[in-house]
Amino acid sequence: MELPKSSRRLFPKAQPSSNLGRRQAPELFDIKKALFDFLPEDQSSILEPLLLSLELPLVRHFQSIADNLKAFAKVKCITGPVLRELCKKESSRILLQKAVSKNPEVLKLLLKLAIPAGDDQSDLDGCHFLPLNNGTLGTLKLLKPHIVSTEYYMASTEEMKLFEFASTLLISTETGKTFEKVLKSRKFNIQKLQLCHVKRLLIERVAPKTVNTETNIWLTEFWKYWNKSLDSLAPGSSVLTDGLAVYLATCDGREMYVELSDLEAFPAVIKPTNVEHQRLCGKIPGLYILSNIFMPVSQGREGSLSIETSFYRFIRATRALAYKEEVSLGVFLETHLNLVDMKVIPINCLYYSNILLTL
Repeated sequence: MELPKSSRRLFPKAQPSSNLGRRQAPELFDIKKALFDFLPEDQSSILEPLLLSLELPLVRHFQSIADNLKAFAKVKCITGPVLRELCKKESSRILLQKAVSKNPEVLKLLLKLAIPAGDDQSDLDGCHFLPLNNGTLGTLKLLKPHIVSTEYYMASTEEMKLFEFASTLLISTETGKTFEKVLKSRKFNIQKLQLCHVKRLLIERVAPKTVNTETNIWLTEFWKYWNKSLDSLAPGSSVLTDGLAVYLATCDGREMYVELSDLEAFPAVIKPTNVEHQRLCGKIPGLYILSNIFMPVSQGREGSLSIETSFYRFIRATRALAYKEEVSLGVFLETHLNLVDMKVIPINCLYYSNILLTL
């Protein structure tokens, strides 16, 4: 009888180690159906719970005759390609996650065996074994035109903590080392976290309804990170913060979180560093004053009405407020400011002094 062609069921289905001492008739497979586990005993033991949970025709404890079996026929056995195919099934993701929660070594070994050794990593497309910061597993996807895939970002410990609310999109630097070739290829949906990705992460953040201390502490750390990261950008590069409510504004004594676009949409100024200018702005009803701390350093430098950009912003804002009250800018300023305040307004710039003189 030729073993490769035999339909005789000679190989018992693998049983959990805890069942080995119990008497029960094992399910048997023929050589065509059997999936042999020829892994070293230590590796086999680690993967055992996962492989058994997948309900495979798994046959174990034949390592001693593995070479003989392979000589007889092209037997199916646990290999990197086989593990990759198993990890592409949605049902496997749940079972793998369960196995990993009980023993993290399962995932470490699985990745070691499943990730190709060569530079071509394309066979990882569709594998549900990317360990995310929230303990779940993401799916590796090859980037394809016109197909949107969830993007994942390799982040430092500091970034993990800062963007904890986006943990479903983050992988650790240590994980990044495991997927080093995948990252270098730039063909998959994972990449190193950069400033241009922050906007995507902040979509996951639940915006606070009111100003609070906890959010202000987070914003302090966020802007430290943002401004530090800006220094690493190439000369001439810029990243906008539009659409992100990460600015703190005060209007008529009420605080609120606003977006960058609100600086243009509302009658707004950036809080001056000059105390007299601060007091002046505080007397203008309806004027939004943005904190000069919670913003990019370059914007925060608009800290004085003596700066042309800041003064123009002040004039534009007060003109809008005057229009709302249906009065001229001159009347509006005279209504809300006294002579001492008016002297504080810098008019040493000829262009703007001409504006004020014609009000």
